Amino acid sequence: MEAVVEGEAVEVRGDPRLLRRLVRNLLDNARKHSREGKKVLLRAAAGEGRLRFTVADRGPGVPAADRARVLEPFTRLEGAETKSTPGTGLGLSLSHDVITGVHGGTIAVSSQPGEFTEFTITLPRRDAAPPGAGP
Repeated sequence: MEAVVEGEAVEVRGDPRLLRRLVRNLLDNARKHSREGKKVLLRAAAGEGRLRFTVADRGPGVPAADRARVLEPFTRLEGAETKSTPGTGLGLSLSHDVITGVHGGTIAVSSQPGEFTEFTITLPRRDAAPPGAGP
């Protein structure tokens, strides 16, 4: 798989093993759904207390009605591209749980059918105050 990586290195607060698995899962998913010869894009940017990164494919896209559903367990969208792609429909659901439940982050899905799908993840930076820490 070829990927283009843009952005800056930023340390986030969390479980390194789960975070590696998260990134690997998102990149694998993007690779599976990208059209032949198209590169996956990973972009990272540091914001105030957070890291925001996106993983984008150049594939069939996800219809608007299905964007929230792709983060639910066992979801596999209909279509020839999906049927020929291996998987159980658990990867994005587990990624969602690692991001939101374990690390206090967020995940959003945007897509242009026939063009791309992009997952935008925010996670707390290592140098940010922990949740609930007051002045």
